[in-house]
Amino acid sequence: MRPRPAIHALRPAPLALATALATVAVCGLVRPPAAQAATTESLRKEIVTLVNAQRYAAGCSPLRVSPQLTAAAQKHSDDMAEGHFFSHTDPGGAGPGSRISAAGYHWDAYGENIARGQATPAAVMDAWMGSAGHRENILDCSFRELGVGVAAGPEGPFWTQDFGSRE
Repeated sequence: MRPRPAIHALRPAPLALATALATVAVCGLVRPPAAQAATTESLRKEIVTLVNAQRYAAGCSPLRVSPQLTAAAQKHSDDMAEGHFFSHTDPGGAGPGSRISAAGYHWDAYGENIARGQATPAAVMDAWMGSAGHRENILDCSFRELGVGVAAGPEGPFWTQDFGSRE
């Protein structure tokens, strides 16, 4: 009788890891870059819709989306998530006005809201509307444009809203 070739069974740890990764991928927690970009865009659009609903209720004009403010907001959310900080001022000392100007937006007035950890646009909007300063930015009728950024971080999403009026 000839010996049979050895059949190597998967070890429990690699099998568990493979199962966990497959589950995460199927549940949508790990997305390819194109899908993640589409999700980020849909989150941004939902925030803009929620902001404009609040502004409408307060008698303010709706905000238009500004590509420059969006770039500034997204960069700040990315920087906070990657740099593990949570502040309106980045570790290099740049505040919202500097970052918004660097994105090419020539502002007359600006405002910024940041948040972290809220899982959905509705949750982050509830948090902002429950805070006097954040609510003031959202309902400032002098602002005409908005940019939104969102980035995944270890404690949940990092959210940024940059509001502006041009010179």
